[in-house]
Amino acid sequence: FMWLIPLVRKFLIKYKKYNKVNGLLKGTTMDSTDTNIELAKDPKTSIDELQAFTLNENVWVRKAVASNTAISSELLEKLSHDKSLDVKASVANNKNTSSKTLELLAGDKDYCIRLIVAKNLNAPLAILENLAKDKDEDVRRGVAENVNCSEELFEALSEDEDENVQLAIAENINTPYEILEKLAKDGDQFIRRVILMHEYVPENIKLNIKRDGILDK
Repeated sequence: FMWLIPLVRKFLIKYKKYNKVNGLLKGTTMDSTDTNIELAKDPKTSIDELQAFTLNENVWVRKAVASNTAISSELLEKLSHDKSLDVKASVANNKNTSSKTLELLAGDKDYCIRLIVAKNLNAPLAILENLAKDKDEDVRRGVAENVNCSEELFEALSEDEDENVQLAIAENINTPYEILEKLAKDGDQFIRRVILMHEYVPENIKLNIKRDGILDK
C-alpha cells in the first residue's frame, strides 16, 4: 500500500489549492440576510432589476447577479470589472459570459480567476491555449481538466513538468487513448493507477500496464 502515500499527498495538495476557488464560487460567507440576493439570482428577475443590482453596495448581491443563469453578456462584461474577487469569480464561471470577457478575465492577476476561466466549458480554444502556458500550475491543471481541449493541448499538457497537470490529463474523459498509453509508460506510479481506474480506457491499454509489470505492490 506504499503507492497510497503519493495518492494522499496529491489529493491534499489539490484540495488545499482548489479550496479557495470553491469558496469564491460558492460564496461560503454570503450574507443571507439581504432579501435582494435571492431576487438577484432568480432567472425570472427583470433585466432592469438585474441592471440595478449590478450597482448594489452589497457585494453578495452583485455576486448573485453575476451567477444568474439568465443574465446578459453585456451585464457580465460590466461586472467583470468589479473590485470584488468573488464577483469576478462568478462572472468567469457563468455560461453566458462572452468570449471577449473571458479573454479579459484570463489575464487577471489572481490565479483563481484564470483557473475558473480555464475550467469554463464555453472558453474558446484560443483562450485555453494561452492558459495552458500559464506560469501557475493550477491554471494549467484547470485547462487539463477541461473536456474541450484539443488533441494538441492534451498532448502538450501530458508533458507538463507538474505531475498534477499530468494527473488531470489522465483523469480527463476526452484524453485520446494514444496519450493515455504514453502516460502509462512515462508517468509515475499513481498516474498509471489512475489510468487503470479510468472507465473509458480500452482494456488493451489496461492489460499492457498490468503485463508490463510497472506497478508496485
